[in-house]
Amino acid sequence: MRFIPTTALIVALLSGLSSHGAFAQSSFGPEISAEDYLQHMQNLNAATSGKTKAGYAESLGQSYLNYQFVRLGLSTESITCNGTALYVAKLPGTTQNIPPVVYYAPWQQRNQIAAVLEIAERFLTQQPRPKHNVYFAFSNKAQAKNVHCGLLKKAEPLLQPNQVETLDAMALVRYLNSLQMKGK
Repeated sequence: MRFIPTTALIVALLSGLSSHGAFAQSSFGPEISAEDYLQHMQNLNAATSGKTKAGYAESLGQSYLNYQFVRLGLSTESITCNGTALYVAKLPGTTQNIPPVVYYAPWQQRNQIAAVLEIAERFLTQQPRPKHNVYFAFSNKAQAKNVHCGLLKKAEPLLQPNQVETLDAMALVRYLNSLQMKGK
């Protein structure tokens, strides 16, 4: 009989999350939008809020990213780079032997993670697809230059959406569009 209260608690928690829109879906449209960026921010904040240890918050954030990348149809993997764990999603290019482009965000910067997710969605909806591979990488290092190794060593350029938290909605969309265009 202990099973019923536990099940009831889980159902109540899940219904509470969904009623508040904690894990609502972004629209996955052809344009970068401030609304989708905000939805990613809310979902990341909900997944990693509260008094949790850094490793646990990171794993919740990685679970959210994994869900988003699976939804987008991208393959993901965890790699080690100079002793740093990287979580990487890959959009395969149409031509080989062209240096890849990497978009990077540290786990501690939810706003940068949301920005990289918006850029990933835009790459998935654009036609034609890029000729080069595009990677979306995340780690606990604050600067992208600290993870420039392994699969990412040949990447040109290595792009990190810095200071997105200071932008209003229109400036954010312009900035993310320009950053996405640099990786085309």
